Amino acid sequence: MIVETDINKANENISNLLQNSSCPALKQQLHNCTADIREFVSSLHLLTCKMRKLSTSPTDEVVRSILNSLRCPCLEKPTKEPTERLKKKTAKRPRRNQLKTKREPKKLCRSKAILSAMTRCYQMLNSMLMTS
Repeated sequence: MIVETDINKANENISNLLQNSSCPALKQQLHNCTADIREFVSSLHLLTCKMRKLSTSPTDEVVRSILNSLRCPCLEKPTKEPTERLKKKTAKRPRRNQLKTKREPKKLCRSKAILSAMTRCYQMLNSMLMTS
């Protein structure tokens, strides 16, 4: 129930932030949940980790509550030492910040699609629990 509340709240926040924007259809199909409970947990974990990687503030609470309920953290890729070339690139901050603000609606749209897939997963889980 807590996760459902967090998903609904995040969905509402994203909708408010995207009020004057429309979201294009996703190029890649998101992972869907199946009736197999092992697949269900795996799919939900995958969707949650994808959302965590997007790191949008409206979804932080959802990510935290789902990962806590699954008791399985997202795997982190090992970090590499920055090369000399990479250090020079990080000096270009103003342009990078402009790109971030351009990407924000796209990230929010992706988050909204992931939330929609998660909602379908939880609806499937609820119906499976009701029948058993």
